[in-house]
Amino acid sequence: ILRTLFKTAALKILVKCGVFDDDPKSVYSFTHCCLKTEVKMCAVAGAINVQNAYNVIIPMLHALQYRGENGSGLALASYDGKLIHERTEHLVPDLVTKIIGSGFRPNDHQYYCGIGHNRYGTSGDKRSIDNAQPFRFEMPWGWLFLSHNGDSPFAVEDRKTLMEQGVALSTTSDSETILQQMGLAKTNDLL
Repeated sequence: ILRTLFKTAALKILVKCGVFDDDPKSVYSFTHCCLKTEVKMCAVAGAINVQNAYNVIIPMLHALQYRGENGSGLALASYDGKLIHERTEHLVPDLVTKIIGSGFRPNDHQYYCGIGHNRYGTSGDKRSIDNAQPFRFEMPWGWLFLSHNGDSPFAVEDRKTLMEQGVALSTTSDSETILQQMGLAKTNDLL
């Protein structure tokens, strides 16, 4: 039901914006297409205030692997400020190998929160370590990790504006523009 409501709302927006007209054939075409086919997008999984964030997030990323095969990543935080950040342009098993290979112990209970991401490349280079998320960005108050699901409708314009302002972009992902804009906001209140 929610999926149908979302598609109906999305259709109304597209009609209002002139993407589709009110012709019943175009409406049927849109709803039939969207309701019958699976839309591919990235997977984002997170946990907060759990005993072992790694053992919560990694199984979720495994289960959601079908949502993205162009990269996987994980960021974890401990109460004493330790951070783990690892990404790969491959699948979750490769991510696990990289994390454990760095000396991390999966049963280490000090990491209470984290965020993970499986990339389905719809923007930028499809298989690139630079575009694998979560992205890590240093803010005035500390590190921020971002995992994003979806496409920015203004990605081209946002990239152009940022480059005109002299911002050096290090990826071809539209998600980086979100972080760069947050950094330019020069505020501790990002809401």
